[in-house]
Amino acid sequence: MSSRLALALISIFSPVIVSADLPPIRIHFLGTGGPEITRDRMGPSTLIQAGGESFLFDAGRGVLQRMGEDRLNIPEVKKVLFTHLHSDHIEGLPALWMTSWFITKRNDPMHFWGPPGTEKMIQGMRSFMHHDVKARVNPVVKSSGVEFEVMESTGGMVYQSGGVLIKAIVAEHGDGNPSLGYIFSYSGYSVLITGDSTYTSAFGRVAKKMDVTICNVYAPSQELIANLDDYPAPIPIVVRAVSAKLASPEQAAQMFNETGARLGVYTHNIFYDSTEDQVIQRTRSAGFAGQILIASDRTQVDVGEKITIHAPSEVPKDLEINSLNFKRILGTSE
Repeated sequence: MSSRLALALISIFSPVIVSADLPPIRIHFLGTGGPEITRDRMGPSTLIQAGGESFLFDAGRGVLQRMGEDRLNIPEVKKVLFTHLHSDHIEGLPALWMTSWFITKRNDPMHFWGPPGTEKMIQGMRSFMHHDVKARVNPVVKSSGVEFEVMESTGGMVYQSGGVLIKAIVAEHGDGNPSLGYIFSYSGYSVLITGDSTYTSAFGRVAKKMDVTICNVYAPSQELIANLDDYPAPIPIVVRAVSAKLASPEQAAQMFNETGARLGVYTHNIFYDSTEDQVIQRTRSAGFAGQILIASDRTQVDVGEKITIHAPSEVPKDLEINSLNFKRILGTSE
């Protein structure tokens, strides 16, 4: 192990068609919720595929489950970038790290990027899983699979290989700081991930012409906000505190505009008493005229000359991925 410091459209959905002609960039919205307990939204996790590589941004609860439901090549997901270290962005990592190793035979080390504190978190995960780290090693489950490399960043270029460029930008997330956003670029196309940042002009200064800008949204209704003092505790305290560190639809619209987004996407969706239509209307009223998508879990977006949105595919009722069938189910050669 080593460590080093590094620097709502509403659009017509089309079914996913597996093809050798992949778009320059494919985005999988694996988890689109926050820390709240919801039926249909797992924790925040976004996977980007480009140049034959997979890059996972955050690893919220259920990330491994959603990867399996999408039949992604799980053992090939070896690069994980964290926007910040709040629990809802990291709590799916132990399952991904451990299960992709001993079930789907990922015998290569994983690579992690994130803000200062990431190495301590990863080392803590290894300590937490110390029994399995030793006990699960066998002739086909190699000890190399639980090795890792951690790179911490305070901004700047963090990855440059095979035509993929990833640049970290300092974000603003209150008690989630230090926090980062990332610009992902490949083949002339770019995606901005703002993480859980509230409005900051930093994104617009660095990210000028994004094809896709992905933003969190915290959208209690305007009526609720206007009458907070009429509600019992802890509602006023909670709403004011969370509003200060996440993005309202109005703030998100400003970041979509300042980054020149062709498509503005909402994830880490927290609506409380608002509807999706109301969130979209507030975004429009704040001046964003581009395409808007409120992502659901397992929505896919293809980015190229055209941007295409795919609805989640059906999950077989008998889906099971195990040590005997994973090569067939996931199409892996591992």
